[in-house]
Amino acid sequence: KQKYQIQFALNSEKTPPGDEASHTFKLVPRGTHQVQAFLVTRGQHAVVGKTDKITVYMHQASKK
Repeated sequence: KQKYQIQFALNSEKTPPGDEASHTFKLVPRGTHQVQAFLVTRGQHAVVGKTDKITVYMHQASKK
């Protein structure tokens, strides 16, 4: 078992820590958002590392 887990955050709202190296955010509204990942200890959830915040822009799908 791994010693660490990854926790993701969208606009500072954190997901529960997990063992996956990726995460899919659902129902993200249009606009500007910030995404960040944290490396946390298993069980205690102490943050031991984090990425810089990344800004993403969600656009509405165009109709054809």
